[in-house]
Amino acid sequence: RCVAGRHGSAGSKCEECPAGSYCTGGEAVKACPEGASSDKMSDEIGDCVCGAGMYSEGAGAKCSTCEVDRYCVGDNKKRLCPKGTESEAGSKMRKNCIPTCQPGTFGRPGKCRDCPPDEYCEGGRNPPHKCPSGAKHPGGAKEVVECRCPAGTWGGEWGKECVACP
Repeated sequence: RCVAGRHGSAGSKCEECPAGSYCTGGEAVKACPEGASSDKMSDEIGDCVCGAGMYSEGAGAKCSTCEVDRYCVGDNKKRLCPKGTESEAGSKMRKNCIPTCQPGTFGRPGKCRDCPPDEYCEGGRNPPHKCPSGAKHPGGAKEVVECRCPAGTWGGEWGKECVACP
């Protein structure tokens, strides 16, 4: 019988377990889960590791694409981007976590644009929102309370349509 990390049939020479698999001893060569790889002579499923940008929910689970706002360096784990940063799915390293769009701006991380006039932008991946009907803002508003009704009207800063003062 072959020792762990090797394989072969009874009475034959034991050979090194090939890369991309693991051998617990004996005849069987067991393939790593989908998307994972291992070094030669691996002897347990825990030696199977997902590549960078991927993670595994546990030994024996197939590899999945690293989620948005996380990065995966290739050790089966997913790590959360630091506060104030975000990443695209499949990110491979911490430097892929780039600054989040701040309130008053919108867009994708690293490509933030100022909020347009008469809209407000909460930041992050949120799209711009229109100010309530009749309310105005010159641009860069962070929240609805910054949308103002013109003189002689009221209501916009509370998220309601501007109406004439009584």
